[in-house]
Amino acid sequence: MKNLSEEISIVNTEELKDGFRAILYDNSIIEVQWDPELKEVEKFHMVELTRAIKNLGNGKPMRVYSTVYDFVAFSEEALAYSVTEEAERYTLANAVLIDSLGKKILLNFYLKF
Repeated sequence: MKNLSEEISIVNTEELKDGFRAILYDNSIIEVQWDPELKEVEKFHMVELTRAIKNLGNGKPMRVYSTVYDFVAFSEEALAYSVTEEAERYTLANAVLIDSLGKKILLNFYLKF
């Protein structure tokens, strides 16, 4: 019996140096892998992520799954941009991998404010 990862293949990838890697899978999900060395996500990262999602999805809203490492902070400008119509235009749904209590607390804080 095959496991799920053996049945899904990569269709396309976009990378931003010193930022993230966006991977489109054949199940129409985009995985965003943030650079483990990145300490703060800036607005330009979010603008580039929006562009990558648009390009990978050919302008259609996509389901996006994100993985983060350690405690990545988001600048105020990045947070403000992330809730704009422009930033959300190509995202159908978001999911974030939470693998520690600290990340869960931090993400909940950002989501509430």
